Amino acid sequence: MRRGLGVMLSRRGIGRVLRNGSIAFAALSGIVQLATAIFPSIAIPGFRVLAGLLLLSFTWGALSSLSRAKVSQDFTNPEFVVTVKKGDIFSESDSWVVGFTDVFDTSTQIEDVISSHSVQAQLMDRLFEGSPSILDAKLSESLAGVAPDSEESLQDKPQGKRARYPIGTVAFMREGGRSVYGLAYSRMSNSLVAQSSVDLLWQSLNSLWESVAVNGRRQGLAMPVIGGDLARIDNIDHETLIKLIILSFVARSRRSVIASELTIVIHPENLDKVDVAEVRAFMASL
Repeated sequence: MRRGLGVMLSRRGIGRVLRNGSIAFAALSGIVQLATAIFPSIAIPGFRVLAGLLLLSFTWGALSSLSRAKVSQDFTNPEFVVTVKKGDIFSESDSWVVGFTDVFDTSTQIEDVISSHSVQAQLMDRLFEGSPSILDAKLSESLAGVAPDSEESLQDKPQGKRARYPIGTVAFMREGGRSVYGLAYSRMSNSLVAQSSVDLLWQSLNSLWESVAVNGRRQGLAMPVIGGDLARIDNIDHETLIKLIILSFVARSRRSVIASELTIVIHPENLDKVDVAEVRAFMASL
């Protein structure tokens, strides 16, 4: 409830409450006017009606804003589902998508290489015993058939890994009965700054779906909102990133089903950056 109040009290959250409340008020007012037109003998005190309508309308507006933590869209011909929800990707029972840079860094000992708060670090902690060496072994096994684009010198890149793989490379791993798709969608500079772009993200998503088609057995797929925060795609917002991911997935799935459901998981701290009603309308239009 505390998080919900935080959403309501933000500028964007208040806007949603007012908008939803206004829609509800207009609908209820229409009902009252229709009732009085049909039954003119009904005596309804105007002030009480107005107060009641306002109370009901903005209660509805608040509740509808607070209940925006999940939205799903069923698609047909072929059949698949897209869900956008607040939560923790690592609580999802589906296969996971985790973003990486083109060098597939794993070390969190130096914060500049991989942030200890990143999704990659959480993946390592939750599935690979917090051990970079175990995750590195899995990555090396998965990438054995992929030739690096280039390799940096120790002088140019003294920290982190140096072999650069093509953007869109997918390291498919299985561990503890879980399938993980490690997607390289950003470039790590020699000064340890990750940077992606809309073009690189779109290219990477296309590669991801093809890997899912080959390895996924049409099982469900869960992923965070990749592209924001540390990937520094700063020219589009969180909500637009979600729409971009959805559009790419739906476009590929129209050819053939690659996953029964895609779940895009919004971190609770980023929920207020997304108008889920707009995302719902976007999905309905596809």
